Amino acid sequence: MLAVATRALLDACERLGHDVEPVVASLGLSRAALAEPDARLSVAAADAAWVACSAVARDPDLALHAAELVPESAFRVLDYLATTGVTVGAGLERVADYFRIVDPRGELVVRPRVDDVALVFRSPAGLPVPAPAQQFTLGLLWLRVRAAVEAPWSPTEVAFTHAPPSDPTEHRRVFGVPPRFEAEEAVLALPRAVWDAAPRRADRALFAVLDQHARMLAAATPQGSPLAEQVRRAIEETLVDGAAPLASVARRLATSERSLQRALEAEGLTFLEMLDAVRRSRAEALLRAGVSLVEISYLVGFSEQSAFTRAFKRWTGTTPREARKRLAT
Repeated sequence: MLAVATRALLDACERLGHDVEPVVASLGLSRAALAEPDARLSVAAADAAWVACSAVARDPDLALHAAELVPESAFRVLDYLATTGVTVGAGLERVADYFRIVDPRGELVVRPRVDDVALVFRSPAGLPVPAPAQQFTLGLLWLRVRAAVEAPWSPTEVAFTHAPPSDPTEHRRVFGVPPRFEAEEAVLALPRAVWDAAPRRADRALFAVLDQHARMLAAATPQGSPLAEQVRRAIEETLVDGAAPLASVARRLATSERSLQRALEAEGLTFLEMLDAVRRSRAEALLRAGVSLVEISYLVGFSEQSAFTRAFKRWTGTTPREARKRLAT
């Protein structure tokens, strides 16, 4: 994963007056290596940094404070995509599309609702998301959007799945509203007026170039374990073989269905979740390319368009027709 969040974490600790050099040394890295714009480190090393820094700082709100200290362009292409779209929502949709560039373990789901739009932060494998990851990600998203719009505003909902802190004062200060805790999902919801607002630096031409560049970066981003990558590729290759290609994927990988499922479970994954992720990714790409809904339904492995529509709404909270309209604006 990108080292940006880890750099921000170390900077936050230093600004609080703590020595982080022992933490850096324990990661087997140097500050110079971490300072490289495209520096990456293993998931295990990133998690170890959070644990070590939390112990050093003794700050229960360290993740929120780290989010406040991330420079505006630290995430490079994703930061610029978030702030140059025709609307705030258009930029955030692209951030959600390419979130795996930053952290392949997490995903952002855009879920339109009646009066607002929710950004749901979760694990695509259905695993629990650590509390610091929820706080850092939602805090950073909120701070970026707040800086991008002209008028003062507040989110309509902020929710975390973890237990409430002993003192939620810093959460209320950062988000401007009292968050909910022990919720079913980690959510940052934005009013429709903000979602549809033009950011200060809207630039259609630059946004298009950045979108293309982010797509290439995402294609080159590791997708997890070798097994997960093999399964993902096999699903893509057999997607039009039928509505439930588990047998086809297992044959392609020279294993049995049961053995494949057990191996995925050992890595905290399920075949159905991976199938959903591949179908959604392909469907969204085909929508952008202007392919008809009937053809998309077939190309992502559904025998009927109605079944595809139901699945797409489950994935995104909206119908394929509504999604196409937004993409066309």
